[in-house]
Amino acid sequence: MRSSLRGWGVAALLCIPMVVFLAVQLPDLTLAGALLLLLCAVVIVAASTNIWVAIVTAVGAFLVTNWFLVPPYRTLFVASTDDVVVLTVFLASAVAASLAVTRVLAAQTRLATAAAEAGALRETVSTPMAEADPEEALARIATLYRMSRVELLGAGGRVLVSAVQPIEGAEEPVEVDLSDGGRLRGWRMPAIGEDLALLTSLGQGAMRAYEARQLADDAARATELERDR
Repeated sequence: MRSSLRGWGVAALLCIPMVVFLAVQLPDLTLAGALLLLLCAVVIVAASTNIWVAIVTAVGAFLVTNWFLVPPYRTLFVASTDDVVVLTVFLASAVAASLAVTRVLAAQTRLATAAAEAGALRETVSTPMAEADPEEALARIATLYRMSRVELLGAGGRVLVSAVQPIEGAEEPVEVDLSDGGRLRGWRMPAIGEDLALLTSLGQGAMRAYEARQLADDAARATELERDR
């Protein structure tokens, strides 16, 4: 969702000097009107980036407005008490609105991620071992965690199965330990403070699928040898 809003965020940043320029050129545009337009721009920046960029944008809009639109001009001193109130309310409203928007978007992202993770885990658990495909399990992990490459490693570090997908910037390494000395290793988009318990569970599912396929292959070879005798 935020990736689709990123272009609007850039446009909003460009709108800030444009609004100030119009306020300077148009005497009918009041300070309150200009600040309302700037507030909309700050909220769009918050929706397309993060709270810290939005706060910096709000402070920048506050300072630029104070410098160009509030008498005495081209100073940060404010002569009118009304202007002090308007500027203070703008800054507080911009920060509060940005915080609210980023929290709502973060909650939506967490809900979408949780739903996707629950679906992936449900599909992994409900698939019979005889029908499980380790490559498909790894591809599901790569898609869910936005990994450019994910590998299932055996006890000796040998790559048993891998899956790749074209994702630029997915270069942060992540590795979890599985049972019997196995490991799941991948390269993904940067993430901070993420719980890897589900990744471990999905990795265990991929390992079980690999072991089940190995058992099926061994059984098929044994049957073939019996036929050749």
